[in-house]
Amino acid sequence: VRVKDVAPVAHAGWTFAAKLNTEVVLDGSRSDDSNGEKDQLTYTWVQASGESVALQNSDSMKTSFTPKKTGLYKFELRVKDAIGNVSQPADILVIIFDPAKKETHPPFAHIRIKGKKLVGEKILLDGSRSRSFVDKDLTKYTWEIIEGPKKDGLKDENEAQANFTATQAGSYLIQLTVRDSLSASPPALYRINVGTVTQALPIARVANGHAVFE
Repeated sequence: VRVKDVAPVAHAGWTFAAKLNTEVVLDGSRSDDSNGEKDQLTYTWVQASGESVALQNSDSMKTSFTPKKTGLYKFELRVKDAIGNVSQPADILVIIFDPAKKETHPPFAHIRIKGKKLVGEKILLDGSRSRSFVDKDLTKYTWEIIEGPKKDGLKDENEAQANFTATQAGSYLIQLTVRDSLSASPPALYRINVGTVTQALPIARVANGHAVFE
């Protein structure tokens, strides 16, 4: 089977904090094109949430804005290749703070997950993008399962990265809170829907431009 017209992959960067009333740059240069034509990608940045800002050069690899209010801002990036395939959106969170009042800002918890959402499979819960406005490092991480068929299977629940292995299919709501030397964050929530596999499916990999099924 010949592989062609594969959609590109957008990469908007990672969560970071920036100062109020300064130019903030968003960089999509890590986006990629599986067809090998990365230099032909076109870019579209949009704001998804937060106080409205004017994005400069929103159709370029890099865009920028100057925030006038503190808070959490979310942006999305889509890229399109020369054939016309459009990527899934990639998002990035930017935390805007006032350096003159940084002690008034609680830390921010952020969750990413990696792994197959299947019973018996280890799922990595990654809180390493959480941030403090006061300290270089956070002092405490607390992971919890607050909803789910069974509230077990969680390990390393006081580390930046925890592991979760569901023993029963269903919907699980994961919560992370973090602390710095002054205060605790509002909780971050992430819902994981865990299923089961009744039949092994073939895995496709790309070799020399062709799909090889294993």
